[in-house]
Amino acid sequence: MFNKILIPLDGSEQSERIGGWACGLAQGLGANIVLLAVVDPDDIAMPGSGAGDAGQGSTRAGEGRYDQPGGDATRGAAPGAIPTTPVTGVTPSAGGSGNAVTRTQVIDEAVERARRYLLGEAERVAVAGGKAEVEVVVGNPAEEIVSSAVRLGVDAIAMATRRESSLARGVLGSVTDRVIHTTGLPLLALHPEDVSAFSGNSGAPGTVIVPLDGSVLSEKSVPVAQSIAQSVGAKVMFVRSSATPYFGSSEAGVDYMPTNYGLTEIRQDAMLYLEPYVKAARGAGLEAEARSVIGNAVSAIIETADENEGSLIVMSTHGRSGFKRFFLGSVADKVVRSAGTPVLVLPPGDE
Repeated sequence: MFNKILIPLDGSEQSERIGGWACGLAQGLGANIVLLAVVDPDDIAMPGSGAGDAGQGSTRAGEGRYDQPGGDATRGAAPGAIPTTPVTGVTPSAGGSGNAVTRTQVIDEAVERARRYLLGEAERVAVAGGKAEVEVVVGNPAEEIVSSAVRLGVDAIAMATRRESSLARGVLGSVTDRVIHTTGLPLLALHPEDVSAFSGNSGAPGTVIVPLDGSVLSEKSVPVAQSIAQSVGAKVMFVRSSATPYFGSSEAGVDYMPTNYGLTEIRQDAMLYLEPYVKAARGAGLEAEARSVIGNAVSAIIETADENEGSLIVMSTHGRSGFKRFFLGSVADKVVRSAGTPVLVLPPGDE
């Protein structure tokens, strides 16, 4: 299923927490890990330029420690057994000839610091019993993450999301936002502050939540979720949300009002729909259960996750040609932005 997972790191505490959790999950799944650093030339201050805010552009999930000259990112060299790949994409600036060499040198220094930083992180993975390759590229972070994922042949990408206020419970970081809308690969989105819900940042969820809405596409997430649950010994919970029934007549000028009429039948229908999935999961040796929720689909998914600490949501999104056209504003989009638990979003694939 997932043989190789790409984990971009930017040197920030946030990305390292996510990286540690994702590495733990990858090890549980038996997947290889590729640690990626992207050096953005636009965020590098030239000596004497007076630009004191380089490396802290809006494309950062946090303040990276390796993207500026003089930054402290070295954690020590990793053992020689850890494979590395050549640095790619280093291109001299197209600016004036007087600064071209200097700019190239500054970029090269940033690349080398990023490489040493990743080797240090790969060493930590090795100490924990895992194996990680490292890759450093130069360019726009979102574009390089997407293209590197294709070039390296990974099966999924794991990235951090950010929360910026209590009113907007979850706001995607700009890099993650761009990647999730352009990649055609599964993307594991995590809030750094929520990683602590997992004992020792092991990355092993106790419950894998599978929202189903009756569509063929939503049901494509079932085998992926069950495979993850089998690999890490987790329970599978299938969730079906149903709209709240209303009565009233707009033609008569009466507002529609929520009613309890028919709730029992609605729940019964939902449980009947979920029953075959529960039976199949149990037949495969998994612990499984079903849950019917009346109300908004996004709220139902998030509430279920909140009630099952240390859970992982696995869900599909609709449409062809990757995420961009169909993901924005979808249930999956809203869950990723709002959930207090990791979310694995699967691309639509063929319908």
